Amino acid sequence: MKSILLLVFAVLLCLCAKATNLTPPSGYEVQRLDPLGGEVLKPQGWFFNVTGTKDAAVYQIAKEDPKEGEFETGLTINIVPGISAKTGGPTTGYISYFYNKKKQSAGIVSQDPVTTQGKFTRFAFAVDEERTLRGK
Repeated sequence: MKSILLLVFAVLLCLCAKATNLTPPSGYEVQRLDPLGGEVLKPQGWFFNVTGTKDAAVYQIAKEDPKEGEFETGLTINIVPGISAKTGGPTTGYISYFYNKKKQSAGIVSQDPVTTQGKFTRFAFAVDEERTLRGK
């Protein structure tokens, strides 16, 4: 089964994000990214899951429940505080490593420009890869 996954990497430089006070359009609702303090728009009826590792906070918004396994439609936001200290190199080095790894194993469909948003650096790309999802 082919699926397009949007991988969003925001590298947190400081854990002091501010709520944006979003006004959702019809069919969407505001989803807080606690304990980060940020907000995103989520389609009504979609699932939200927070998980993570010792090194990263992982936020998932998906049409299918991420708690039941991998999802087909949605996005993942990975927040890695202090990445330079953890890797011993620049933030861009880690992002480039992950991007190149995905480029080799899956087709890169699109890539957004790298932007600085407040205290975050945003690097986003979509991949087209064949995966087995929920036994399909």
